Amino acid sequence: MKKTRIAAFLLAALTLVPAVMTSCGGDDTTTTDTGATDTASVTEAVTEPADALEARKLVDDGVETKDFGGDSFRIVTSDGQTSYYWLEAETGDVVDDAIFRRNSRVQERFNFTMEVVYDDSYAETSKYLNSLVSAGDDAIDLVAMHVVEAGRLAINDLFLNWYDIPNIDFSKPWWSESTARDLTYDGVAPLAVGDFIVTALSGTYCKFYNKSLASD
Repeated sequence: MKKTRIAAFLLAALTLVPAVMTSCGGDDTTTTDTGATDTASVTEAVTEPADALEARKLVDDGVETKDFGGDSFRIVTSDGQTSYYWLEAETGDVVDDAIFRRNSRVQERFNFTMEVVYDDSYAETSKYLNSLVSAGDDAIDLVAMHVVEAGRLAINDLFLNWYDIPNIDFSKPWWSESTARDLTYDGVAPLAVGDFIVTALSGTYCKFYNKSLASD
């Protein structure tokens, strides 16, 4: 039986109102010919946003508003990360409130509801997803979990190719540049990282090593 892959149907919409990440805007000027004389011209500075966040708000998402009739967008995550993606109300925390407002705006714009339907350990989440796909069940729209565990699932052909999903434009600033560069192989990107994934910032990793010791 052909596997039914897990569809990420509305993620394009969910990334339109970012929670924490921003894109920088550059300076620009425009030269305007007043027509008063052949040589007279005035250079007018175009008003630039005060900061990177304001510049980010000017980027057109390019997604046509559509009514999904109150349909549910179902998310699976792991390791107790529900609050990174869905909250019932504002809590007073800056990031929590940004997540709540982002989700509320997008749900209102497209008339749908979102919910986290499964949140367990990485191992249990993987078992759950494998069982769903093996049974041909399309009860999940998005998987948001640790990239290492997600990579193990991706090689088993559980996920859709992001390039096949409408309204996904990796050139937009809410997507990580590495999505197209590092997570694409032979035209297929089963994984993607964008502003919706708050843990891409909160769980950033780095490694250190002693170059002198390594040389010795």
